[in-house]
Amino acid sequence: MAIEKSQKIGKIPSTNYVGKSLEELRKDSSSDKLGLLGNLILAKAEGDQILRDEQSFKKETTVTPSQQKESEGVRDAIIKFLTDPKLYWTISKLKASLEVEKFETSGPVGLKSADIVVKGPTNTYGAMLPGAMGNGTITEKLVMAKNGGIHGSQLKSYGHAYIGDGDITENTDTNDPKNEFTAVNLYFDKIDKGLIK
Repeated sequence: MAIEKSQKIGKIPSTNYVGKSLEELRKDSSSDKLGLLGNLILAKAEGDQILRDEQSFKKETTVTPSQQKESEGVRDAIIKFLTDPKLYWTISKLKASLEVEKFETSGPVGLKSADIVVKGPTNTYGAMLPGAMGNGTITEKLVMAKNGGIHGSQLKSYGHAYIGDGDITENTDTNDPKNEFTAVNLYFDKIDKGLIK
């Protein structure tokens, strides 16, 4: 399967947390103000505080330059892995409504009918003249559409698109959970940059 390549990552913007206290980080976290980097730093600060408590250090943890740098590295590694164009997730189960918008045959329908309106002469008002109806065979392609085609007014046709275990439609080829015909990609250029700072 061909995977569309995402925009190159380049330098990822970072918020500088150096000198910020553990209490400040906890407050930002409870208000959902931390992105991926901030949460990684918070985890390191929480771990550092446990060490301080065990060693009876009274001073509260503040973020150090080494914690900032290490957290940036971990974040960048996670993002680069998740947005690598070679990485994709397979949809293992999906059921979605499907509406046919247009239905058209590639050749004449070939149906025989005892009551067919044929294309014949019309009067000045556009009405068919006598003899424009009769027995015959439909020799044109069938064209139907959701918003009204040539035949049968508006087309009404509904069904389901399905991928996954359990063949809900007999003899389908989309019930393999390890298939290679579906993919989900995470593109770096589509990620809200506020989520990773």
